[in-house]
Amino acid sequence: MPTPERPSEAEDWFSLAIPLIEELDDPQRMATTTPTQVIASAARLRGLTPRAVGKQILAAKFLLETYPARLGSGPILGGYSQVEYLAKIHQLDAARADRLVGPVLAAEVSMTQMRAAYDEVVASTGGPTSSAAKTKQRGLAFEAACEAAIRANGEFFQLADGATLVENYRLVDNVLDFAVLRGGSVVSAIEVRIGGLASVKREASTLTARLALMARRAEHVYLLVPSDSEDLVEAVRGSLWSWGIERVHVATVDESPPYAVNYIRT
Repeated sequence: MPTPERPSEAEDWFSLAIPLIEELDDPQRMATTTPTQVIASAARLRGLTPRAVGKQILAAKFLLETYPARLGSGPILGGYSQVEYLAKIHQLDAARADRLVGPVLAAEVSMTQMRAAYDEVVASTGGPTSSAAKTKQRGLAFEAACEAAIRANGEFFQLADGATLVENYRLVDNVLDFAVLRGGSVVSAIEVRIGGLASVKREASTLTARLALMARRAEHVYLLVPSDSEDLVEAVRGSLWSWGIERVHVATVDESPPYAVNYIRT
């Protein structure tokens, strides 16, 4: 990590954060202590809360990593709270952050103005979205795609002759993503999974066990995955074959209209 020339004011938050960053990045030092201890000790010495010191470290690291060329021309006059908001803005709109960094470092922007700038960026970009949130959004969208696909391909899923489609149906100890019911009995048990799994092999084994239990309670069992989940499909097919499980159908579903279904022989 590059270390710029330190500001002349020895007591400003940025220059005080730099040695803490260096200490936290030192493997030998951290072999005998923890980040929490380092931050707590610094907080006691400065009369601050550990939370405040932690924010100063994060703000300084953001400047070092994102704007190193801006840090050698003079002291950092802006507060770490403004820099914290600058980092949030940079995550959503780097160009906007580039325009703000100079005034922020020169202490020309108040916290009220930084909050307003952040609110504007959130409104224009839709706000921050973590990987977990994106995965959840994709999962919800794929469930909706699968419902549309099931209804459009009713005969394939046994959704005919007065059968009804029910979402989140409890079957003994399992909650089925979808169930096709006829006369009070489960005709089809349908499991929906998206890709992007950390361990396809491990997930396939767990999923196969769940599908096997479903096959004991329903006439037909379906596993629906996105069209780009070939690795999961192949892993599940192999697991089903090795376990000798029949009556489980695997199919891919396109995530965009018309939500085409592609049956894969197991």
